[in-house]
Formats: sequence, C-alpha cells, structure tokens
Amino acid sequence: MSNYLNKLEFSESKSKKRLEKAYSLMGKAVINRIIAYALYLLGANREDIADSLSMPKGTLLCLLTRLSQNGLAGLSDGRIKNNATIIRAESTDLKYEVERNGNICIKSGTVKSILEIATADILRKKIILLTFLENKLISRDMVARSLGISTRHVGNLLKRLCAKGTLSMLDQRIGQQQDYVYTPEIKSELILQFTVNASRGGKTSGNAIASDIQERTHVELSERSIRYHISKLGLNMITEKIKELICSQKKT
Repeated sequence: MSNYLNKLEFSESKSKKRLEKAYSLMGKAVINRIIAYALYLLGANREDIADSLSMPKGTLLCLLTRLSQNGLAGLSDGRIKNNATIIRAESTDLKYEVERNGNICIKSGTVKSILEIATADILRKKIILLTFLENKLISRDMVARSLGISTRHVGNLLKRLCAKGTLSMLDQRIGQQQDYVYTPEIKSELILQFTVNASRGGKTSGNAIASDIQERTHVELSERSIRYHISKLGLNMITEKIKELICSQKKT
C-alpha cells in the first residue's frame, strides 16, 4: 500500500514552512502525535518512530492505544482533566509582558495580543494567571513577579484554586488589610525597605520585607498584609526600574 511513497517528492523547505504553520495552529506536541500515528499506519517500526521523533517509546505506545480506543480524542494529552476531547494547542511562543500602564499582556508570535489583564483588579488577575499556570502556558516565576509574591506561595495558591475553586482566592483576612491599619509611617517604612532590598538585588517577597522591617524597627507586620500593600502601591512593578535608576545615578 505504501508503494506510492516512492513516487512522491519531498521538499525540505516546504516541509519546514508547513510544520511551523501547523505548530502555531495546533502545537508541536499534537503535530508530532499526528506524524507518529501516520508513520505507524504506513508500517514503520515503532522503535524507529520513537527515535526519529525523540519520543519515549512508552509515550508512543500510550498514544497508539488511545487512538485505537478513542479516535481523534486520543491526540489530546491524556493527562488533561475530565478526559477533554478538545485538542489543545500547546503553543511554545507565548510571551508575557507588563505594559507601560501596568496592565499584564500575554502575546503570541502569531497574534499581537491575546489577553490583557488590568492590574487594578487583583482578584481577576490572580485567577487568570493561576489558570494559565495550571495549563503550563506561563511559568510560576512569571506569576510570582506579577503578583509580588514568592514562587512557593504561588504553588500554594494554585493548589487551593484547584481544590476549592475561585471563591478560595478571596482573602479571608481582608478586614485586617484596610488602610487604617497601615499608617503613613508604616507605609513609608515598607516603601523604604522595599527600595533598599530591590536596589541591592535582595529579596522583595512579603516574608523578606516583614523580616527586615522587624529586625530594623522592631515593628511586626504580617507577610500577607505586606504582599497586599506592595501590590496595591505598585511596588512589584518597579523592582527592575529601581536597580536601573540607581545604576544610572552611580554612573553620572
């Protein structure tokens, strides 16, 4: 049946262009699964297929089993929850940026802007970014920088979101975070400590700032409240700018 392959001519340049387009539309992993299945149907040895596509043999065998049992749905990742039958495009060119107005923008190489999140709505930003993280579209580092928290805390938030849903993202201690708790004097100490830590390349997490302020002023502040005010004051958006400004001042 595969005798017709001998009559076909293949263009390496055309193949490269077509694959790039297919990757952007459906994701590299999905396309590799399609190619693997096509080679299998044409009679190729399974070990040779796995080696050619740099795919673990066990992964290939699982793929072939899913396709024989579920049809097209087998092309999707078997680890996706609820046995989703929709093939998810696993884009490898997503980029995360913070715009000048402070809004978060997630872009793709083929699309100028696919999602913008206003920084003023902290809860919405938190839920959307954690959802992207859950689906491995952005890194834990990106979420941590955006929310002004540690990567460890990001992991805890994601576990809570997956286990208890979006309502779990509401801060149960919101009543303790009102402005009257943080007087102008305390806020000035917070800004001062954040600036010092950022300028020295030190840690600017809520835990680090709370510890440094307590050591310097003997004032005990909660890590959670500090994270809230860092985000509210927009300090987490200017960490790099502080370093750059101090460096430029030193040069002049």
